[in-house]
Parts: sequence; C-alpha cells; structure tokens
Amino acid sequence: MYLSISLLRYSFVGENQKIMNRIVIVLITSLAFTACVKTEKMNNRNEIAKQYYQILDNGIAENMNNLLSDTLIDHDGHGGNAVKEIKGLTLALKNGFSNSKHEFGVIELVGDDKVFVRWRMTGKHTGEFFGVPATNKEVNFVGHDLMKIKNDKIVEIWHVENLLAMFDQMKSE
Repeated sequence: MYLSISLLRYSFVGENQKIMNRIVIVLITSLAFTACVKTEKMNNRNEIAKQYYQILDNGIAENMNNLLSDTLIDHDGHGGNAVKEIKGLTLALKNGFSNSKHEFGVIELVGDDKVFVRWRMTGKHTGEFFGVPATNKEVNFVGHDLMKIKNDKIVEIWHVENLLAMFDQMKSE
C-alpha cells in the first residue's frame, strides 16, 4: 500500500496533488476504522463466550439474562424454553459442584457471527447433580459449544459434552 501511495504522490502536481493526498487520507482512515470495528465485534464475541462460562461457574443464573436472547434456540436442548433450561443448568452446576471451573482449550471465531469453544470443566461433586447424590469426587471432562451471537446476545447454541465421562467419574465405589 505504501508503494501505491508513493506512486500516486509523484503522478500529480500542485492542486491535484493536494486533492489526491486528501483522498488517500480519507481512504486510509476509512480502512483503519473498518478494521477497528471488525476487531471490536470479534473481541465482543470472545468476551460474550467467556462470560457465559463465568456465569456457569459462579452459579448466578439470572446473569444469563444479560447474555441470552429471549428467543434463544438450543439445537441440542430438550425442546423446552432454552433460556430456562440454561438457567436450570447453571443452578444445577452450582448446587452439584464446588469449585467448578471452565478452562478454554480453543476459542475460535467462525464466520461473521459465531464463536466455537472447546472447554474443560473441573470441579468436586459435593451436591446432588441430576439425581446423583454427592460423592465428593473430582470430575474433569470436556465439551464443545458453537454459539451464534447477534446484537451482543447468544441467539443460537449447539453443544456436545462428554457427560458419560462426567457421570462415570461421579460413581461411588
């Protein structure tokens, strides 16, 4: 780009050069602004995904209202109200595990509106979780989520978790 600007500068003289310099400045400014806006939207998607897992870990289900669209579609849910299901999961994790923590293996932007996350959850099974009484065992399992984000809200989610590994680790001996 520097070379093309340099060539343009030497092609015009006098008043034409001033006009061309102004045009080049406007173009460069526009490109820089567009790059900043796109980077900001990309960072927002990453931050929204991270906030989702922070809420799962801290167990404050009502905070999901800040991230989830009222019309959220959970492609892998149970067919009910997706927002209520995720809030229920948030409370179940809080009541079932102490020190639950999601760590990120991959957070990757997909297209213009999605983010893919590979995560690992660890925690100690200290309360009932989906019918399984507390065993005080540590769990460590992975999952993958794909979130579609629009207007800073998660509007669709696809997810796969290794629940078999989690429930196997919670077995009492």
